Amino acid sequence: MDDGRDGLTVRTIRADDLDRLVRMDEAITGRNRRTWFEGKIRRALADSDLKISLGAELDGTLVGAILGSLQYGEFGIPDSVAVLDTVLLDRGFRKRGI
Repeated sequence: MDDGRDGLTVRTIRADDLDRLVRMDEAITGRNRRTWFEGKIRRALADSDLKISLGAELDGTLVGAILGSLQYGEFGIPDSVAVLDTVLLDRGFRKRGI
């Protein structure tokens, strides 16, 4: 049975993912939030020692992503906390186990 995941790669978000992230988000929200995504990618790549923002790539195309940050001492917790604030999946790839 083909579950739609053949060829799926999970990898760290890259700067060249910006256009695809913006298009996926705009298709879902109806708004262009390029400036917000520019900041998210900049922080994910430059401001974090641990890369937790990931992309799902299927046959060379970014089809989904999770973006977040690792925070220390937030929420009254002395340990580090991973905060995922964006989950995107291209509508054309829903219900395929991605």
